[in-house]
Amino acid sequence: IRLHSYPIAHVALSLDRPWTPDELSEELWQHLAPSINTFLKRYGLAPAASLTDPRLEELGLSLIAKRNAFRARAPFASVVICTRDRAESLERCLESVVALDYPKFEIILVDNAPKTDGTKRVVEKFKARGFEMRYILEPTPGLSVARNTALRHIKGEFMACIDDDEAADKYWLLELAQAFERSENVTAVLTLATTVSRT
Repeated sequence: IRLHSYPIAHVALSLDRPWTPDELSEELWQHLAPSINTFLKRYGLAPAASLTDPRLEELGLSLIAKRNAFRARAPFASVVICTRDRAESLERCLESVVALDYPKFEIILVDNAPKTDGTKRVVEKFKARGFEMRYILEPTPGLSVARNTALRHIKGEFMACIDDDEAADKYWLLELAQAFERSENVTAVLTLATTVSRT
């Protein structure tokens, strides 16, 4: 469940019966109220009473305006994907990365001790579609080795790592980059699926 593209909760509902709009709204509210009100509290707002509370709309629009303002000054970023013989999942990952809503970033793909040329063929496929990315062959196996190799080649002000079996949310890079503005002491941002650090 998202509030103007901002993820706030996950809800699983059974579709074995039809839901009326009012029933669905009430069921969702029962599941979402704690998450929504935690979200509102984070921004200094009073708890909401329902899904139609105007404070939700106001907060959503405010967050979008903040994101759009940041987009204009966002730093150049390096998105790093380290992979090893997982062409199918890598292709899905790259589809999400090339669709990121971010003004300026590079893609660096480290092919870590491959046994086939599958990764290279995926890269060539994306390049043929007009997407630029740098392919780096690292013969020594190990994720730490691969990421250190990437670190020597990046040009961005920060490096964002995503695993080859993950898919990035459209706003993933924008939200991660904004985290560095919250304090001068922020040097790394850890999410549930990815790690990002200043260079």
